[in-house]
Amino acid sequence: MKKLLSVVSLAGVLLLPGCNNKNNPDDSPDPEKSDLIEISFEVDKETYLLTDYGEPPQIAVWLEDADSKFYKTIWVTRRSGKNDWQGKVECPVSLPYWNLRRAGEEDPGFWEKVVDAISGATVAEGKIKKSIRVPKNKKWKSFIEVNVSGDYNKYFQYWSDNDIPDTEGNGQPSIIYTAEIGTDTLSVVLPKLTGRTNQLAADDSLYTDIEKITTARKLIKEIKVTLR
Repeated sequence: MKKLLSVVSLAGVLLLPGCNNKNNPDDSPDPEKSDLIEISFEVDKETYLLTDYGEPPQIAVWLEDADSKFYKTIWVTRRSGKNDWQGKVECPVSLPYWNLRRAGEEDPGFWEKVVDAISGATVAEGKIKKSIRVPKNKKWKSFIEVNVSGDYNKYFQYWSDNDIPDTEGNGQPSIIYTAEIGTDTLSVVLPKLTGRTNQLAADDSLYTDIEKITTARKLIKEIKVTLR
């Protein structure tokens, strides 16, 4: 399997601070000197209801500054953001690609202070639209990670080919959509499915064999990134 060498982290109602002061949520760009990036998509209820558990997906949305490797979460579903799981201490394979990066996004303790502001209840269905202000004349890469439990297929079953059980009930692993947007791109970009994570472990890899992903690619639709 080939690894994608991309990284990042995500968020929502906070404005993106300047890259030289990444941890101050009040240091937001001047509207006259910034652009608005809007990320929107729709959750498909019919798809997740067909899984073993019938629960809505966990989702994370974030940006990366291609020049400085600055990461900023735009929005994340509350269970993943607060690490609050019914009957579990944690669920490391829920949104592993985002979760392994958020630790480097903020100073120690910062995340706990703002998690309520940048997380939201798991969305059962319908459209989601999140936006964030960013400094002008920069290139950005947007990420959306989505995952739902119990959506097994012939490639991702409860028992792996090596007879290792899927004890977290993950099924198909989380998948990541990406899009690049900036001053030299179109004002509206349609993110593409670019990779998946590991079904059984929260490692630091993104795999490109997305042909093994079946129903999971239907969890969200009508994905757009708009630069205003």
